[in-house]
Amino acid sequence: MDVQFKWIEFYTEFATKLMAYKYDRKELIQKIQNVYKAIRTKLPKLEKTGIPVDIDPFTVFGLFNKGITDKNRISILNGIKKEFEVNAGVPDDFSGIPVLNNLMATFYGFKGDRETDDIDNLWTVFEAALQFAEGDTLDSRQSFIAAYNKVLNQKCIRWNITMGLYWIRPYKFINLDSRNRKFLCNPENLSADIAAEVVVMKAVPTADKYLDFGDKCKKALQKGSYEYKSFPELSYTAWITSKGEEESDKADSGKSKAAFLRWFAPVITALRDLGGSATPADVRKKIIENEQLSEEEIKATRGKSNVNKFENEVAFARSYLVKGGYIDNSVTGIWSLTEKGKTVEMTDE
Repeated sequence: MDVQFKWIEFYTEFATKLMAYKYDRKELIQKIQNVYKAIRTKLPKLEKTGIPVDIDPFTVFGLFNKGITDKNRISILNGIKKEFEVNAGVPDDFSGIPVLNNLMATFYGFKGDRETDDIDNLWTVFEAALQFAEGDTLDSRQSFIAAYNKVLNQKCIRWNITMGLYWIRPYKFINLDSRNRKFLCNPENLSADIAAEVVVMKAVPTADKYLDFGDKCKKALQKGSYEYKSFPELSYTAWITSKGEEESDKADSGKSKAAFLRWFAPVITALRDLGGSATPADVRKKIIENEQLSEEEIKATRGKSNVNKFENEVAFARSYLVKGGYIDNSVTGIWSLTEKGKTVEMTDE
């Protein structure tokens, strides 16, 4: 997988730096105000009266992980880098990052709609998560479990708590947003056992179940022959897959020109050239070679999240070829031509 996930270094360093403000939230709020003043942008509404009287670290991360343009996100991160003296470079790519709904971007209820210790509890989870990621010991695990379970029933806490944990330590905590859950429901994408577990996962799991599920996913990623080997790579793949499905819906409703159609024949040809079966990466490489694609075509992106257009359309074409009976998908991580696929004559028409 060619994605570099440059954001991880910045996010992890910033998370560590935020711990210095656990007991000095007034200073943290002032610094956040300084960031927005420096970039000449209005601070989002974080309290009924506007300026927050208290804040948790996950909501701070939510400021730049919601439905905003990459340009605005980069601007905020540049402000954070200067104000908080973050050493890591500001990323320009945000592949694999789940984002919040702009209307539900805080992890706490506004004053009057939250309990006195709600924000303190979120700081406790945040600290316990960093310590657990640093060293998975019996004590650190139990501390995390206790802290996590305590916030589960708080106002505004839903699946977003798994997103927040993933933001601060993406190699340790799995993101269970709707895209990832839908992706994991398909047994071909990780394992039948994991898919079965996700299907019945109707509510945010308790801490012990969440950690156990993450451990199972990590083992499956390491053992399987998938292009994705880590939680960030998994989230990125889930994203491009869901975008392909959205494109499918548009195509089916006649609202899209279905650009993915151009890749039907190249996918079939590439697999034939590769002996009838190959990994998705090898298929893409062969298509690039056969079609003599330019660097611009290979790296072109679309949308606010900069999804790779070529990878997305090829993956979508493959899903339709599977439905049509031309490609077999019974072996995870391998695309293989069926007898129908080996003999079909596919023209542009």
